[in-house]
Amino acid sequence: MKNCWQQKLPGLRLGLIWVAFIGFCLSISLPATGAELQAIYPKPSVADDTRPLYPSQVIQLALSKVSGNWQFGYSTLPMERARMEVELELGQQINVLMLPGQDHYDQRYLLVPFPVDRGLLGYRVSLIRQQDQVKFNQVRDLADLQGFTGCLNANWSITPVFQLNNLPLLLENRYITNFVNLARGACDYFSRGVSEVTLELKQFRPKYPDLTIEQEILVQLPFAFYLYVAPTQPKLQKALLEGLNLALKDNSFDVLFNEFFQQDIQALDIRSRRRIGLKVDKPHG
Repeated sequence: MKNCWQQKLPGLRLGLIWVAFIGFCLSISLPATGAELQAIYPKPSVADDTRPLYPSQVIQLALSKVSGNWQFGYSTLPMERARMEVELELGQQINVLMLPGQDHYDQRYLLVPFPVDRGLLGYRVSLIRQQDQVKFNQVRDLADLQGFTGCLNANWSITPVFQLNNLPLLLENRYITNFVNLARGACDYFSRGVSEVTLELKQFRPKYPDLTIEQEILVQLPFAFYLYVAPTQPKLQKALLEGLNLALKDNSFDVLFNEFFQQDIQALDIRSRRRIGLKVDKPHG
């Protein structure tokens, strides 16, 4: 098995976080160091995808609290979400993945019961085309939002919630196609968590310059990200939970969380947005 391996990072400052991203470009053999704990996270299917940056740092922070002999790396093969879920169950190409908390994931994998995004996934803003902001200014409630078509992936956990609330959707299987569809006008908005949207806009705006973050609306539902571990890796699950609790206790988790999200949360001004609540069929837990 080959993986993109990297050693423990020397610090948690945001500038150093990009060091982790370099690992996507490397492909070297798994070193025979006999590491006590090894965490393998999936390499995304899109080059320069920013979504793995935060979970990779959370995992490394947690492991650093409980072991002096650990390694973290990315899978050699890039994966879309459906492939990630299959590989996590097998526990060979990858053994840890950040996923929305879902009861069926709890049954399929080993849950690390610690909401690593503090529920930010359930605070939703949208990417839209700049010229459409005036239309969204008129949206006051769920009934108004039902007059627009959203872009989402068919196999994402958030998708059934939008369908339950009768929100029209254009569904795709590839993450990047949502940006293509939005830019060409096939849909009206692409719903994103407040922990995701700013980095994604920076990543994709050079290619799609008409995209922007919608300014008025906050869609809200009970949703959070958790780490899930391969069923064959209970030792890793235990280490991650213990490490996260220690990081919370010594405030290093707060430091990491704020370095990633505090500025974006403030810039998105979520407190002054009009809130539209979505019902869920069965809350997690």
